[in-house]
Amino acid sequence: MESIWEDEIRFKSELKKSVSKMNFNYSKKPLVYISHPFLTHGSPKDNLNAVSKVLSDLVLRYKDQFIFISPIHNFGTLDGKLNYEDGLKICLDLLERCDGIIMCGDYIHSNGCMKEMELAVKKGLQIWKLEDFK
Repeated sequence: MESIWEDEIRFKSELKKSVSKMNFNYSKKPLVYISHPFLTHGSPKDNLNAVSKVLSDLVLRYKDQFIFISPIHNFGTLDGKLNYEDGLKICLDLLERCDGIIMCGDYIHSNGCMKEMELAVKKGLQIWKLEDFK
């Protein structure tokens, strides 16, 4: 009888093999990460509302040129379930997959946004301010 760990190791090995055989048809449009404070200024709810408007406006205006992604929308429900460092790491992992970043809101005073910008510079990503899209 196999242990739970052996089952898990076998599952992960099989999953890795199946994923490596997949032929993904990715869009040619650049994937753009929306960086916006979440916990720094205002409540998380206020910041979610603000970035929701930004995301909506960008998608409606530039849907043919870009794919936009918001880590607040992807991971905001994990607030209070992860410590700050783990939450930021998940966001930075997502940013690693992107082609560019848009800096929004009061990003200058947000430690998370500044870490995202630092990674974007290090990776040579295109960096915009929201005003560049107005």
